[in-house]
Amino acid sequence: MRLFHCPSCGASLSEGSEMCSVCKTSIDWEEGQPVVATAGSAFQRVVILILIAVVAAALVLAAALIVISNS
Repeated sequence: MRLFHCPSCGASLSEGSEMCSVCKTSIDWEEGQPVVATAGSAFQRVVILILIAVVAAALVLAAALIVISNS
């Protein structure tokens, strides 16, 4: 098995690794070489932030309805 280096921190990677065991950077493979995976992880963060915002808005709305209904 060939060894490669993490493009982020330089640690050794096994071929096909999906994450660096040292710096926890997500790894994609392009033309047999490791590259930092940015698009997928950025998209996941955006989706998570949107979900958190939607849940927070729902909680605020629920609290407001409870206050209004008890008045």
